Amino acid sequence: YLPLMPLLPFGEYKPDVSDYEGQATRNVQNVLPRGDGYGPFPDFAVLSQALIGACRGGFYALKSDGSVAVFAGTSDRLWLASNTDYSWTPVSKVTTVTFTGGGSPNVVKVAHGFAANDPVVFSNSGGGLPAAITAGTKYYVKTVVDPDTFTVSATAGGVVINMASAGTGTHSVTWIYSSLTSTSQWQFAQFGNLVFATQKNAVLQVYNLSSSSAFADTSGSPPQADYISVVGRFLVLSGLLSNPFRIHRSGLNDNTNMTSGVGSSDFQDFPEGGI
Repeated sequence: YLPLMPLLPFGEYKPDVSDYEGQATRNVQNVLPRGDGYGPFPDFAVLSQALIGACRGGFYALKSDGSVAVFAGTSDRLWLASNTDYSWTPVSKVTTVTFTGGGSPNVVKVAHGFAANDPVVFSNSGGGLPAAITAGTKYYVKTVVDPDTFTVSATAGGVVINMASAGTGTHSVTWIYSSLTSTSQWQFAQFGNLVFATQKNAVLQVYNLSSSSAFADTSGSPPQADYISVVGRFLVLSGLLSNPFRIHRSGLNDNTNMTSGVGSSDFQDFPEGGI
């Protein structure tokens, strides 16, 4: 026979109550509250489609309309999840490219760094992309012709897109950043309607939840940093590339101002370091 197992009652979760003669529980982990106490926390389940590399940092931001934007970083790129099919679209900063039309459907970007089946997104200013390419649509690198040239297809491994013309204006494609160091991750923070992403090998990146289609370099010459936080109405960077023991804050309510001594922006060095 099976012996009867006693139920062990746990007190109400009150982490701010003193231990002395306390009847409360101060430390509750890996459970969920329910009517008769606490129950087991369910296992994780896969939600999104796979990234093209190991996830090196993730973040969700709450938009003003109540919807959620989910971001992730791989070693050298930033991504935004679709809220419909849970696929990932590259939203790294953009860099200029040129197109060759007339039967030579190549995209030219000096030292592009892409590999076959890498997703890319194109944009344009002052003109129009080739007719076969739509701004903001995800395409895939089909063939790496050489270190400066590649072709694209509409699907991974699909047919090369033939461009009848080279388009007009300035064309751009999503960027590949300098890779993370082996011990680092992308760090994110939300400041109002802005999402910031940082890693010390890249300029601080910013994405406007209302208007951006890609991250961009933050203005105001912020220091490159491993870590980012929002403290009150200050944007705070630490683990700086130039000084790993320094913490640097923005101006009050002014994340573009990183000039020490101006508008409450300042820094502090901690000789012993540490995050």
